[in-house]
Amino acid sequence: MAAEVRQPTPEELAKPYVVREDTTRASAKQTPGVEGYKIIEAVVTVEGLDRQTQSVVIKGPKGHYLSIKVKDPTTLDKLRLGDVALVVYSESYALRLEKAPAK
Repeated sequence: MAAEVRQPTPEELAKPYVVREDTTRASAKQTPGVEGYKIIEAVVTVEGLDRQTQSVVIKGPKGHYLSIKVKDPTTLDKLRLGDVALVVYSESYALRLEKAPAK
């Protein structure tokens, strides 16, 4: 998972959870497969910071908690308990089906 953390805009605060996604399927003339992506933007609150494990605990707009290990430990120096931030993360996938070789 890749994530970007920054201060939310007034528009993002008004709509604290947004999901954009798209899926494309192979046509009938192509090898069977599917690919797609999902981008999630969520306004979160920093609930915990752990420098020893290099992780931050966030509370999302639906009240769920998530502990995330940060890639860059200096990120923890910029955050304070109670900070409100926008987290943008994305997922992508691709799947292609092929026949197994005949034995």
